[in-house]
Amino acid sequence: MNRTIVTTVVLGLIVGASAVALVRTQQAEHAAALSVYVTETRERLEAIAAASGRNEVHPTATGIVQNCAGRAEYLALLAQLDTLASSELGELAALQSACEPFSSSQKALNVYGLETALHELENYLTLAGTIEDRESVLFLERWEAFIEMERTRGALLARQYALQGDIITALQAGDSAAVEAHAQAAQEVNEQLTVLSLQINSERGALTEL
Repeated sequence: MNRTIVTTVVLGLIVGASAVALVRTQQAEHAAALSVYVTETRERLEAIAAASGRNEVHPTATGIVQNCAGRAEYLALLAQLDTLASSELGELAALQSACEPFSSSQKALNVYGLETALHELENYLTLAGTIEDRESVLFLERWEAFIEMERTRGALLARQYALQGDIITALQAGDSAAVEAHAQAAQEVNEQLTVLSLQINSERGALTEL
């Protein structure tokens, strides 16, 4: 009887130890998988940010927004805006309607991609139990601020293209006062874009070092 009890106790200890080892192995595998997911998501964030800086979309969103067929002609005419004949202004106005949404739509797609990736990263950090660590908090806050800057840049690009359309319309109407007012507003937007783009480029480089 005593031998039976001892055997039962020993077997229980073995089974218990095996269960503990199994749980620890599963926990280690889970942590390793989460670490991979965090790394991959960070890399996706950086890739989307880099694509946005090149005025491109991340490969996962390629083809969603189509560039206009006359982009080269549109840019060429736009560069000669002050000297265009009436017929050329009409051609530019038509191209403006087709080409205007492209850049701002690209930027909106990139912002959406950044927001999605950051949300996924927050989930992984939560599962890993590191969401409240100082390093994680700082990392997430800086990416949120970066995304907000990209969102602002997208809004400025949309404003810039809209003002270009207003200038073209005013030129067609021969309204020099309106042309001057829209041109001044466009210049202000362009200056804001220049400053903001420099800030974005600087912050993007800093984020890759976190």
